[in-house]
Amino acid sequence: MNIYENVAPQAITSFFYNEPLWKKEILFNFLLKPFNLQLSDIIEVKTQDNLKETIPDFIIVTKKTNLRCEVKTYNSGLTYSEHGTNSRDAYLVRKDYYYLEDIPLNKDKIFFGRICSKI
Repeated sequence: MNIYENVAPQAITSFFYNEPLWKKEILFNFLLKPFNLQLSDIIEVKTQDNLKETIPDFIIVTKKTNLRCEVKTYNSGLTYSEHGTNSRDAYLVRKDYYYLEDIPLNKDKIFFGRICSKI
């Protein structure tokens, strides 16, 4: 874990609460698209909430489900709990993330970027 892996979830959470609607729609509709959800479905966004022995970086709480999201800004491997097939719903990773094949999700739920995500 490094400082950017802590700052990214905080920034996304802050974005939800502090940015204008049009900016939130761009970011969150992009993140929610693979789940057939949109910004209007979100109830809240929380960072580092304990959920049954695992702590996702941030959670998007919607009317239908809680989306557990993990940020990997560097090439740190998955933790023991992240290797589970039902521990995370989405990952935001570097474009060249070394452990990409270890992520137990469909590739449409992995968001790529140069720094920490495609956003």
